[in-house]
Amino acid sequence: MTTFHGRTAPLKRFFDTAKVDKRLPAMERIVDIENNGNYKIYSFSSVAKKGVINDTFKTSKVVLFYNSGAISILDKNDISKSKNIGSVTVLMLFWMECI
Repeated sequence: MTTFHGRTAPLKRFFDTAKVDKRLPAMERIVDIENNGNYKIYSFSSVAKKGVINDTFKTSKVVLFYNSGAISILDKNDISKSKNIGSVTVLMLFWMECI
């Protein structure tokens, strides 16, 4: 039987460390939003630190909300001992021009 506990920790030797992108820590959770083929990433830690982020992405207004309390189901075999990883909700408003 395969277990998934501990999967919130980096896997050793899974990636070539010479090619690792150093902009974010290993295993940083991210929110990836897309608008007409364009992408923007927000790290969970930055949203958690601020609580709410109001931003503009291309022509859209974006609001990200952090909420503490989501527990990782992959951290421990006993979920009651797993760590709080929180969650992020995204609200994205699009404007359309009518002719």
